[in-house]
This record gives sequence, structure tokens and C-alpha cells, in this order.
Amino acid sequence: MIASLALAAASVAILLLSAPSASAFSFIGSNAGGSSRRGRHLSPSLTSKAISVATSCQLRHLITDGDSCMGIASTYNVSISTIQSNNDGKLDCTALRPNDIICILKRVDAGTPAVLPTTNGTAPSAFSDDCSVVHTAAASDSCASLVPRFSSNLLASNATARYVSRGAQFALANPTVDCGSGDASSNTTALPAGTRVCLTHAFDLSDASVARMVSAPTPASGCTATFNLTATSTCHDALAAARARLKTLGYDPYAATSLSLSLMNTNLDCSALPSKLLSGTALCIDQPTTLSHSPPGTFPVTPDDDDGSSSSTASNSTGTTAAGSSTVTWTDQSFAGVNSYFLWALTEADQTKILDALVAAKYRAVRIFINHCWVTNKGSSSLAVDDLEDKAVGAYNDTVLVLVDALMVKCKARGLKLVIALHDRYSLGSFDSDAYYWQFGQDASQFYSNSAAVAAFDARLQHALRHRNGFLGGRAWRELDDVVLAFEPENEAFGHMSGAGGSAAAAWTCGRAGVIRAELPAGSGILVATGGGTDFDSSATDAVMGCAAVDVVAVHSYGSDGGARLAGVVARAKSAGKRVVYEEFGSTGDWKASSNVAEAKAANAVGVPFFPWQVMIPGNPGDYEFWTDDTATWGGLQAQAAAARDIKSPWTWPW
Repeated sequence: MIASLALAAASVAILLLSAPSASAFSFIGSNAGGSSRRGRHLSPSLTSKAISVATSCQLRHLITDGDSCMGIASTYNVSISTIQSNNDGKLDCTALRPNDIICILKRVDAGTPAVLPTTNGTAPSAFSDDCSVVHTAAASDSCASLVPRFSSNLLASNATARYVSRGAQFALANPTVDCGSGDASSNTTALPAGTRVCLTHAFDLSDASVARMVSAPTPASGCTATFNLTATSTCHDALAAARARLKTLGYDPYAATSLSLSLMNTNLDCSALPSKLLSGTALCIDQPTTLSHSPPGTFPVTPDDDDGSSSSTASNSTGTTAAGSSTVTWTDQSFAGVNSYFLWALTEADQTKILDALVAAKYRAVRIFINHCWVTNKGSSSLAVDDLEDKAVGAYNDTVLVLVDALMVKCKARGLKLVIALHDRYSLGSFDSDAYYWQFGQDASQFYSNSAAVAAFDARLQHALRHRNGFLGGRAWRELDDVVLAFEPENEAFGHMSGAGGSAAAAWTCGRAGVIRAELPAGSGILVATGGGTDFDSSATDAVMGCAAVDVVAVHSYGSDGGARLAGVVARAKSAGKRVVYEEFGSTGDWKASSNVAEAKAANAVGVPFFPWQVMIPGNPGDYEFWTDDTATWGGLQAQAAAARDIKSPWTWPW
């Protein structure tokens, strides 16, 4: 099963990404160090790799098992010497290491100043005949404001070509314009007045650098049915067609999953859709050797997967209940978990090390987020992975969900459960800027108040909950109470914003909790949690306590008095009929071990499950991440995790 995932992951191994900025956002508020917890802390060179990939690199390649320099050069139609040159001669073709990232193509003249020299007051043309419209930037122009005005033969054509974002094409057509290290469409820094910018460019498809972009999805051998893409089609449309075909043939429609669609189509990149460039391309939607032709009911799923209907609410009574094909036992035994929010993006080896260490230390749960992940995030082995809605709101790229699918298999095998936050508040223009941020006015408050944004986010929640894990019998996430402990709408909604902890924040959280609740089957052992706030006051408000759709009030605190306040929260929660978890706490520096252990002890004293922030390879002595080599922090928390198993909680929990 994991081998199949590797095939799917290979389709995203080519990273058309510039290196992320080394800068981190800072916040003013009670949560000191909040930026450090979520910030990327990346240097321009990827220090966890043997090869330093410069920020000027435009096209990168992730080395996988079986790669060779000759094969890589052939794939991209370049010479081995060119690849060697673009990696400063440090690439050893006799010792390629899986998970290293190498540079294939650098931006041309990346170091050239953005403002070109002038002669007699007139800026000379910096463009070839391929540029037909040249714009002289005004003082208010930026890359972000000019990218929407950019056009090219690739954008206008219906030719079969791999999608490259408008921002990436803008950067390729304007090698001397400094748009930073991210996508050009996200850089709002004003360009120097007088900068010459190409706004209409004709790419030469015979050019090697452009040819590397031209790679249409190809149906796998043995395909028996196809779906023709239009300019507005998405992978969701193709998947719906695949399920409709299976249903017509009398087979189980839910054998068709996002993973099987990827396996049936070489080079398929769902994040490329919808796109004019792929209009007319045929996608394979049925290949018996990949897609199971099984009788209806083989996959234990609800047949209303995509019709928007919902199930009744869960009944969380003590005892044993069944959901799908799983059985859950409710127990009043407390427990400990950890945060490791992008664990799904790490290499197989590091995932295995972390999960095995957690089991040995008597932890029972891991909390993760569904969001974008940078390559080598926080110095880890993480891959670059797009958010579920990376390019546009409502245009789903299930890569992150499939990676979580595989993580679920590993967790289930070890008796661990996941708490899944389905979005991160800090993707709204803080440590990241997602599709919601760009589509709804580059103002985080609009995400919570704009009715269109709220409706779109509700659809995101439903999409994730209805996503089917091809490794676990095709069951939807909402049915996986054997491996999912809780779903949360978002991590720290309204965090560090005006209104945090107020009625609007509680109403938003309660509404989204209701969407999750409506998706869960009757008798489900999956809990609905809040996702917490930035501190006790914003986490455990009376308004949140009064939300009928909420099972668990998640408390976050990075102060020194967090544990001391738990008893009061527990009393209020019991009165309101809610559970409590101490879902985030942590410390840095010399107080890291003693503070973490003190908070865990305080949680155990009142029977509240706890989740320190956060386990990661490597740990960081000066930051919140910790690993087994920090023996004081790891050992102290391990003792409290083991103790939690012998402590009676005020509530029952599903195991």
C-alpha cells in the first residue's frame, strides 16, 4: 500500500517552487514566541541537505530511489554538465541521495538589478523579440499587481501543456525583475519606478527550459475509459465520472479514489486544474488492473459521498459503538498526545522514527494540520506540499490528504490516533498566504466575516471529511474513528486578531463545528474539537462552552500559569457537558524541560489529556521543537505520558 503512495508522490516530486523566504512574521500579543512555533525559519540554502540550492533556482528536482544523473538529464532535456553547473559543481553523480533536492534550472541573470541603466533618459529594451508588450513600472506597481496583466502563448493556448502558474511564467519572462523568492503573484513590494516589465511573452516550445513545462497527463497502459478535460474541469470532475462509470457497470463506485486517479494517469497534477492548457486532454478513469471492479458494498462507505446530504449527529455514550467497519471503546482513562503538525510531509524514515518513539513513550495521539508545507520546514526532511486549496478556493489538490492517508495507516498499526485541524489560521497572511487570503481581500478578517468565504470553507471541510482513504478500504475520513480521535475546523481561529475570544469568534467556530458534526455518522467515535485559541482566555470562553456541536474545548497556553488555571476550566466544562484537552503548551531555552514537565504534571493532576508543542526531527534547543536527544524534555514528558494512562479522566474518550 505504501509503495502505491510512492508512485503517487512521484507525480509531485518536481518542485516548481522558489525557496521560501527566511523571514518570519512577528506578532504583538500575549503569546510571546508564537511566530517561532509556526514560523518557517529557513535559510536560503537548504542546510539539512548536502547540496545548497540557491534562491535563484527556478526548477528543482527531488531525488528518489533509482535516480541517476543521466536519467535526470534525459527527463529535463539538459546535459549533465548543466545540472552540475547549476549545483555549483557539488553534485556527486556516483552518490545520489534520496530526498536530496537539486537545482535543474536557474533564473537567468537572477542577480541583475531590477532598474536597468539608461541612455539619454531612455531605458533600453531588456527583452528579446519574444516580448511584444513592455510596461514601464509606475511607483505603485508591484509584481503582484502586474502578474494579473501578464499574458503568454501558453496561457492563451489550448495546447496540451503542463500548467505553470501565471506568476511563474511572469518570472521566466522577466528574469531581471526582482519578485523575491516566492511566486511572483505574492510579492506586493513596490518595484522601483521605471523598471521595464514584459507583460506579453511568446515562449518558444522548442526551448529546453520551456519544454520541461510541457508534460501532459498520459493515460496508463490498459485504460478502458477516458474523461476529456475542458478548460474548467478539475480532478473532482474526473473522479465523479470514474465513479459514475463503475456504478453503471454494476461495480462499487467508491473503488475510484484520488490515489487511483493519479496511478491511472502518468504526470497528472491535480493542482494544475482547471487550466486552459490541459483542455482536450484525456484522463484515464478506468483501468481494471488499478481500479478494483468489486461488487457494490465492497468498500464500507456511505453512498451519499458527493451529494451533500448529511448524517445524524454522533452519540458519545460510554460503551462500545461501531462506525463503518471499526469498533470504538469509550474509557475514562486519560492519555497524552503530541503536536507534530506537518508529520505527514516528512520522509518515511523520519515518520517511522517519530511514531515508534511516541509509542515507546506511551503517547496515544498526534495532532496535525491540513495546510501547505515548505520544503525542509524548520530544518526537517519535509517535502514541499501544496495546501488542499493551493491555487484557488474550491480547486482541491488532494496530495496533502493522500499523504495523511498513508500516515493514518502507520498510526493505526501502532494504536495511535490523529487529531486533525483542517486549516491553520496562520495561513491567512501570517506565516503563509493561502488561496483564501488572496481571494478575499488579503485581509484575514474577511475569511471569518465574508459569507462567500465562510461557505467556501464549509465546502473545504466537507471535501476533506468525505475524502476516501484508499489504504483503509476506501472509507471516508468521517468514518475512520479507528484512527481519527477528533476533527477541528481550524487551528487557533481568530488568533492574534481583534475579536479573538469574542462572540464573533465563538459563532464562527460553532458554525464550522456544526458542519463537521453533520458529516459524522450516527454513533461515531470521532469527536469535534474547537482548535483552541492563543491563550486560556480566548480558548475557553463561555460562548464556546455553550456550542452544542462542540465535544472538546481545546486549550492553548504558552504562559507560565497555564496548568494552574486548568482546574477552573475543567469545572466550567463539566457544568457545560464538554471535555477539555490541554492541546498546546511549550517553552524554549533554559526553561524548556522544566516548563513543559510542569504543565504536563498540572494536566495530569486534574485528569486532562495534554499535547506539548512539538515533536520534530531535528529538535531545536532554542525553539519549541524537541526530540529524543533533548533528554531532559523528552524524558520528563515521557514520564508524564506514561503516568497519564493510570489517571482517571473526568470524561470518557474513544479508543
